[in-house]
Amino acid sequence: MFLIEEAKRPGEYMTAFEDEHGTYIMNSKDLRAIEHVEQLTKMGVHSLKIEGRTKSFYYCARTAQMYRRAIDDAVAGKPFDPTLLTTLEGLAHRGYTEGFLRRHTMMPTKPMNTAILYQIHNNL
Repeated sequence: MFLIEEAKRPGEYMTAFEDEHGTYIMNSKDLRAIEHVEQLTKMGVHSLKIEGRTKSFYYCARTAQMYRRAIDDAVAGKPFDPTLLTTLEGLAHRGYTEGFLRRHTMMPTKPMNTAILYQIHNNL
């Protein structure tokens, strides 16, 4: 196990675990990929999971509704509707992250981050 500190959040650490299969980073934020639904569908992703074990019924229903709209729009060839983000921001959440979807996980201007990024990518 090791800890990763983001440049934008000094003093906050994410736990990372390693085993024979790879490296796993645990994040306390909610993954938000709604603005990437179009690209994900083009890549062949056929299903998405809304994590709701610690969420209210309203959060789960509203989040699923927004993702459903994003999926339907993507399939219909419509551009992404930014009001979907506004709706999600209005829900109670733990802060959002895009995880590694865009690979902008570290600040490229800081050399120490390059080593961590290199280690993570090589272990995956």
